[in-house]
Amino acid sequence: KGAERALAARRAAELEARIAEILDTLAEVHFRRGEIAEATAAGERALALDPNSSYFKEQLARFRGARPDAARR
Repeated sequence: KGAERALAARRAAELEARIAEILDTLAEVHFRRGEIAEATAAGERALALDPNSSYFKEQLARFRGARPDAARR
């Protein structure tokens, strides 16, 4: 089920790469799968689209501060 969610989030991000919320969802999926570099990259793209969002700033800080195994616990 996690792989299906990841695929759906990735596909949505490809179709709507200019919507910060979709990129944030993709980032969260990557994070929960332990894919910290991918989560960080997607979070950076979301923040670039909405640089005033305190939520996206907090999310990015969370991703950047995570250990590679932190999300899988």
